[in-house]
Amino acid sequence: MLAPALVTKIGADLPASQIRAILDGFAQQGFLHVNLAGGSATLAQATLAVVIIPAAPPAAGASDPANLALISLADQLRQSSLGVVLAGNLSGSGTGSAIDELTHGSTGIQLSTVDDADTQIGQIEVAQALSLLLTKHNPAAYGVVPRAAPSPAPSSTATPTPTRSSAKTKSTG
Repeated sequence: MLAPALVTKIGADLPASQIRAILDGFAQQGFLHVNLAGGSATLAQATLAVVIIPAAPPAAGASDPANLALISLADQLRQSSLGVVLAGNLSGSGTGSAIDELTHGSTGIQLSTVDDADTQIGQIEVAQALSLLLTKHNPAAYGVVPRAAPSPAPSSTATPTPTRSSAKTKSTG
C-alpha cells in the first residue's frame, strides 16, 4: 500500500488526498515521518526511488526481519516505479546487511545496489544506476563489496628474452 503512494511509472496515479491519507496512516503507526519541503501540504509521486539501509547491519544478520522488510519495500517500489536502488554506506553494506542478503541470500529479488553511497563516487554510482534503470538495463551491484577486485600482483614472473631484429642495416662507406 505504501509503494503506490510514493512512486509511479507514468505520473500521478493517486489523488493528493489519497496519498496524504496513506502516508498519515503509516506516520500515526510510527513507521515513517513525513517532512515536506518548503512547508508544502502535498507530496508528489516520484518515478525513481533510493532506499537507504541502516548505517550498521542488524545484530541478527542478513536474514533479520528488518533487512527483509527493506528489501520487500524496495521491491514493491520497483514494481510501482521506473527504478529503485538499494544504497548504504560501506561499513553498513557488508556481511549481515540488507545489501548482503539481497546479493548473497535467497530472496530471488533483483535490485540495483550501491554499497558506498556515503562517498562521492558512490553518489555518482547511485545516479548512474538510476539512469541505467531508466534505459531498461538489468539491475546491477555497484560499489566496493559486490565486486571481486583483481589482484595487482602478477601470477608468474616474466623473463625477458633477447631477440634479433630482422631489419638489415645499410652501411655507407
